[in-house]
Amino acid sequence: TAVGAGYRLTLAIIGLYTVATLALLTVAARPGPVIPGFSAFFAAGVFVTETATAFLLFVRFRDDRTWSLLVLACGYLFSGAMAMPYLLAFPGALLRDASVIGSSQTIAWIFLAWIFGFAVLTFVAAVLEARVLPPIATRDVSRLIGTGVLCVLATVVAIVAIAVGAADWLPQQVGPTGWTAWDTVISFVNMALLVASLLVILVVIRGRNEIFLWVALALTAMLFGNVLSTYGGGRFTIGWSFSRLNWVFSGCALFLYFMGQFVRQQRLLGKTRDALEQRVGERTADLTNM
Repeated sequence: TAVGAGYRLTLAIIGLYTVATLALLTVAARPGPVIPGFSAFFAAGVFVTETATAFLLFVRFRDDRTWSLLVLACGYLFSGAMAMPYLLAFPGALLRDASVIGSSQTIAWIFLAWIFGFAVLTFVAAVLEARVLPPIATRDVSRLIGTGVLCVLATVVAIVAIAVGAADWLPQQVGPTGWTAWDTVISFVNMALLVASLLVILVVIRGRNEIFLWVALALTAMLFGNVLSTYGGGRFTIGWSFSRLNWVFSGCALFLYFMGQFVRQQRLLGKTRDALEQRVGERTADLTNM
């Protein structure tokens, strides 16, 4: 079946990603090139793709009215929104050798909170999808979307306020030689959450919902990106750079799914229109010959 084929293709892509990541681990700790504008490209790419994906998920939620899609849309909105404070806090992204907001520890806390929040929300969405809950009442859809958006934005503001105002009081995430033990521990917690989401999708949900198969690809890219970054041990290593590229791909995954759905619907509409025009033409010809 098409669902079974999609599930097998997802597993195959994850397998290829695993092999590629294992190969990159051999060079992940090597210093990489410091490319001007790389962090700005990364943040802007994630902001555009994941904010657009959140909008499309909210639109889909209006039709399906499932709790899993609502939480998933909030997860993508959270990730897209967090890209902006990351851009402002990363040293050298907008100002030469300086950040717009925060101290040297702010960016690390923003980045780790960014991954943690997205990982938690996608895990909750996967669990809700696995439980197959009854649909939400139509009258509650708009209210839940508004509440979800406000909660996400309030959470982002709170995270940024803490990361900027209390960064020097929190445990250090970046030391003179690279990531600290605190950073490594939190990174492993984030990776564990991503693995848990993948297991729920691949073992429990499987091919029941193709949206979550694409989410599995997005989570795989983010998971392996975190593995490479953690193993790289510091900024501007090869692992660090590939981690950011993986996240841009992760942000594109579900967006590409929706673009594919749009193309498919346009093709079906075109075939329906052509068939209707043909029938009208045949009907007109029959009436003329009468």
